[in-house]
Amino acid sequence: MNSSNQNDWYVIRTKSQQEFKAALNLEAQEFEVYLPQFIKNRKISPLFPGYLFVHMNHRLNISKIMYTKGVHNFVKFGGWYASITDK
Repeated sequence: MNSSNQNDWYVIRTKSQQEFKAALNLEAQEFEVYLPQFIKNRKISPLFPGYLFVHMNHRLNISKIMYTKGVHNFVKFGGWYASITDK
């Protein structure tokens, strides 16, 4: 969890069954998105259903992300956006 102004990976909660849709819509807005996936019985599924990661400066892009089709909300802990640094 980080309150700095730097670019970090933020955890996004997607709408039900819309992980791929949210990822495509975020990528269309030129965000770097990470959606871990696995293949089981020839079907591609999200590794963490309902979640994806986006690399961004949260102070500049919160509303842009929130109004993206397929996105439900940011994951927060104690009022802080859940983030992972590149380090």
